[in-house]
Amino acid sequence: MSSLRERRGQIGFVRKEILCKFEKKTHMKTIKLILPDPAIAYIKSVRKKEEIFAKEAVEEKIAREQRSNLKDLLKEGYQATSKEDLEISNDFQYADSQLS
Repeated sequence: MSSLRERRGQIGFVRKEILCKFEKKTHMKTIKLILPDPAIAYIKSVRKKEEIFAKEAVEEKIAREQRSNLKDLLKEGYQATSKEDLEISNDFQYADSQLS
């Protein structure tokens, strides 16, 4: 497997490295991101600090993933109880028609 430096040369564009600090209460960790020039240009065009933009992007991605996981769990739960729900609905179908 080729090294990152070799792959970078093959890709044909220069990347800029961004150091980001992610805070979670009192714990912080610094990570290094390597982004292509177009991404850096876009970040600069919206006039945000690169570190802040990257932090917000990661936080949004995490929130999206968590919502997706919750939806998957709900779907699984609904599918698991669907037979029972249908039986209950069938048990009360005549009661519902008498109310109308």
